[in-house]
Amino acid sequence: MEQHSTEQHDGPVLFPLGGDFLPVAGIESLVLDGRRYYFGFDYKSDMVLSVLFDDPAAMAAYASTYLSLTTGRQDASFWAQEAARSEEASGLCEDGDREFTTEAIRGGQLTRGRERHLRYLLYALDHARHFIATDPPLPGTWSLLLEAAADLPDDPED
Repeated sequence: MEQHSTEQHDGPVLFPLGGDFLPVAGIESLVLDGRRYYFGFDYKSDMVLSVLFDDPAAMAAYASTYLSLTTGRQDASFWAQEAARSEEASGLCEDGDREFTTEAIRGGQLTRGRERHLRYLLYALDHARHFIATDPPLPGTWSLLLEAAADLPDDPED
């Protein structure tokens, strides 16, 4: 992990893992009720690392301050390309499994792939809240997805 600077950033703030170090991460996205959201994700630790952003430029600016790659810190233009890439492909699931509607989640009408991905995101979000803090609070920014999934029945495969 790279040493973290005290550079200021407008918007949500991540208090990085391990104090002064930036997590190695990527940008992922999902669609909820027709609107695309972006978030930072640590693939090695299975953790959500940011609030949800509905603006790819804001996600890129955030990532340039609070996330890194194994090769080090990247600028916002690099992260903007990663945000655009996240619209086309995911390192977490099949592309079609990243689109949700509140109605389908609440009505138990998700395809098996979408349900598996939703459960994984909920796990990764819950895992993260034990290790990192954000301002505004990480779970609060995910409230639309969390509220829709509140009555999701237990996974029969668990």
